[in-house]
Amino acid sequence: MTGARFVCACAGLAVFSSASAEPILTSFESLTHGEIITTQFSDVGMSIAAENFQFAGAMPIAFNSNLLGTSDPDLQGPSWSKGNIAPGTNLGNLIIIPENMVDANGDGIVDDPDDEAARPAGDLKFTFADVMTGFGFDVVDMEGPVREMTSLEFLLFGDSVATVDFNEFVTPGSDFYDSTVKFGNNSANRISVLTADDLGISGFTSVVIHVGGSAAYDNIVVIPAPASGLLLGLGGFAAIRRRR
Repeated sequence: MTGARFVCACAGLAVFSSASAEPILTSFESLTHGEIITTQFSDVGMSIAAENFQFAGAMPIAFNSNLLGTSDPDLQGPSWSKGNIAPGTNLGNLIIIPENMVDANGDGIVDDPDDEAARPAGDLKFTFADVMTGFGFDVVDMEGPVREMTSLEFLLFGDSVATVDFNEFVTPGSDFYDSTVKFGNNSANRISVLTADDLGISGFTSVVIHVGGSAAYDNIVVIPAPASGLLLGLGGFAAIRRRR
């Protein structure tokens, strides 16, 4: 299956950037509940990997939030209990770090999808084919203790260049405070795009969500660097690194 790529304005996502490149939204509606994510999004220049701190060999999987009677009712909706996403919003497929990879018939679909609830749970890593200058996403079922252990790490060609703790989204006075974000059980929130300017960096090529516990993610928004800012060859890579 191929990934979904849309200009954010078409999906009702508000994105503001001085960059001329169009924001790109990737959703996960092409996936099946429990489907293991491998190379499905290579067509949009993005790969997604997972690490579960409880066992080796984990891979990210899809979770259909529309289904009832799943092993994780906190990820089921609508309706959502709180957050800045309207309670009746149909989010469809989310991505999670699975608590198991049991696929009895080997069809590439985990038999009983559920997210890892250990604290911390692990890492979700998004790697991009091009330099990016913005990153936003939806997060579901982010509870207080999990929030306190969750952060975003931005990397440029493998070097860590910026980190944002999830606490900053709900802490007045923080550079990333958003009064509309309300975390909690069965919550659904849209985290506005964090730009390279916001982060004080030139750009990034991957983002790691250090996941503090049970939670799911959706609607990944990225803003590519404008063409004039993409420097090709090793000399260009080095130049970008020096501008940190």
